Amino acid sequence: MDDLRESPAVEIAAELKNSRINIVTVEPNIKNHPDFELISVDDAVDTADIMIFLVAHREFKHINLPSHIHTLDFCGILNH
Repeated sequence: MDDLRESPAVEIAAELKNSRINIVTVEPNIKNHPDFELISVDDAVDTADIMIFLVAHREFKHINLPSHIHTLDFCGILNH
């Protein structure tokens, strides 16, 4: 597993989860995580109301987002 211990994205996801917000996470560089449900980018697009981009993974650069999904882009991935 890639080392995610210093990742601010993990801290943000943990805070959201601890706030009892229903979240799923997409992390294309690992298969599973002990604290978060990981799903594919496609599954996230199919199920999300809001997508928050915290890391500019190349897998996120070509996402075709439906107009009903709200986004928060903290890494400039949607401005490529």
